[in-house]
Amino acid sequence: MKSTLPTRSFLPLYTLLSIGLLALLAVAPARAGAIPSVDDPLRTGSKAPADGGVVIGIEDYVRNEIPDVPYAARDAQAFNDFLVSTRGVPTDRVRLIDSGASATKIRAAVTALGESVHAGGVAWVYFAGHGGASLDGGARMVLGDDVSNDPETFDAASVRVAELERLAGAGGGRVMIVVDACYTGVGRSGTAVLTGQRAVVPGGYTALRPAANVVWTAASAGQTSGPFEAAQHGAFTYFALGALRGWADGDIDGTRDGSVTMDEAQSYVQRALRSAQITSQTPELVGARDLVLSLKAKEAAPVIDVKRSVAVATPISAPVVVPRSESGGSGGGGLAADIAALQRAKAMVVARDAKLAELSVAKAAEGATAWRELSAVLSDGSAAEKSLVEKYIATWTAAKVWVDDAGGRTESAVAVAEVDTAKGWLGKYGKGWGGSDWTSPTLGTMKWIPAGTFMMGSPETEAGRYRNESQHSVTLTKGYWLMEHEVTQGEWQAVMGLNPSMDPECGATCPVEQVSWDDAVAFAKKASARDGVRYALPSEAEWEYAARGGQDTLYSGSNEATATGWILDNSGTTPHAVCGLARNAYGLCDMSGNVWEWTSDWYGDYGGNATDPTGASTGSHRVNRGGSWANSAREARVANHAGYDPAYGNGDIGFRLSRSSP
Repeated sequence: MKSTLPTRSFLPLYTLLSIGLLALLAVAPARAGAIPSVDDPLRTGSKAPADGGVVIGIEDYVRNEIPDVPYAARDAQAFNDFLVSTRGVPTDRVRLIDSGASATKIRAAVTALGESVHAGGVAWVYFAGHGGASLDGGARMVLGDDVSNDPETFDAASVRVAELERLAGAGGGRVMIVVDACYTGVGRSGTAVLTGQRAVVPGGYTALRPAANVVWTAASAGQTSGPFEAAQHGAFTYFALGALRGWADGDIDGTRDGSVTMDEAQSYVQRALRSAQITSQTPELVGARDLVLSLKAKEAAPVIDVKRSVAVATPISAPVVVPRSESGGSGGGGLAADIAALQRAKAMVVARDAKLAELSVAKAAEGATAWRELSAVLSDGSAAEKSLVEKYIATWTAAKVWVDDAGGRTESAVAVAEVDTAKGWLGKYGKGWGGSDWTSPTLGTMKWIPAGTFMMGSPETEAGRYRNESQHSVTLTKGYWLMEHEVTQGEWQAVMGLNPSMDPECGATCPVEQVSWDDAVAFAKKASARDGVRYALPSEAEWEYAARGGQDTLYSGSNEATATGWILDNSGTTPHAVCGLARNAYGLCDMSGNVWEWTSDWYGDYGGNATDPTGASTGSHRVNRGGSWANSAREARVANHAGYDPAYGNGDIGFRLSRSSP
């Protein structure tokens, strides 16, 4: 329950004590200062198209006997912005109710939410306002804006949290309920239901509820909760929103991976409230703890001076609020000491990594100089020259640097780009490097695809043909490498530090999905820098040529779709680990089915016969190829020519990368 008190109490609504209300109104707000804002939307580019939400903020209760709830509307707006901008829930799938929020209206909105969110999505319900306990046993409730002080109508104007959970989960989606209110007492039994504090956690609630759901509340049973005046938000909501913006990333084990889990958020908010000297409430988490709440939320955690309301920029990942004594020294006892120790440890890691980076740059430059000197004397590919080049490749492929410190020796491999140049030179003289498979340090096996000519598109007689597949001859003058499988969740995690997939439970060897064309290009750039080579999305012609594998089949490697690809007929409506079905003649997996694959081309009509084509010169969509686990066999044909907005991502869209030959 919210009110004007820093420790908001809610005396029984039907016996509200005037002395308690006067005490609420007598508290002066703290100076706002430079507390970090959670009101500016943090836009991450994440997408959660299957999610939906109902966000409720009741600041103005209709009846005069019920005190208003300061900052409830701001809390609701900020949480709405989190869902849309940070989580990536489509705007039209989130409903914000900040006026006229009766129990009937709340119930209807959450019912509609439950009907729209199905398996694979999360139904979010956020409530800021007054909470209370039911009169028939203390079940926790959220109070509609028309609630009365009359005990006979108290329940009628309220909605039980358990009912919200049931309605939100009716469509089969997971449920995430966040309530900033409070609960004390059990109604008629005599213990007060206190006015002015913020949600509701009676004992025994965990029984007979879906294990995957989450109910996160501002306070535990018997506690009060209130505002953080310096931030002009409810204390719980302020720190919860900060957690979801990235402040909680790494809170448990110090490892920042770009995502915030339920466990991390709960741990952070509990610590932050204590550090901010808000001891009247301990947020309670009921249900699943594995839910990933936000991705790409990398906002640095601030250190907040509560006494002076000053935010201090800091590179550390431990999100804390440090109170200070009047003399300016840090308080908090053991917590302050722990923070200082963590800062020192992280500073050592930063210094070590900086030194490794400095040494790596110098070593790579040394390798480049060595190649310039060697290449200056190369001419005819003699046995002596080949021997020197092979020695150069062996030496600089194994290049590494290291730093010795108190933690022992830390080594780092060095990518010398000229090694690939040397391999290309060697390939010209029959060594075969340029015509054989290659193992990428980051992406695993890449299959060599030789130059050649093929018929792109489909003949008019092909079953399931679309009209945009006009058949024509294409010649590719250079060979290239192509990943044998789609980029996996594990590979994406290793490069990008997070997993955006809608189905992370599928595992590290399943294709990464829910990535846009822009995301795929960003991954290619980071992987290229990591390995010292140039990866890119294949052109549409390169993709189809490789998918055909020199064969004349409907699907990549077979005329039977389910023999070579995971499609709607055999997938069980879920992606699968890569390379689980037959490969094509080039040894490539999943070119048909599993997930759609982005290519580099703009989508457009084919021209005539072409050499090394790169698609339309401009457009609004990028080409996707191969179909997916969610599509029919028709979409998985190697000739199928489709396109999506480059900013679009979904649970059945992924990609694989190519690498050009020297």
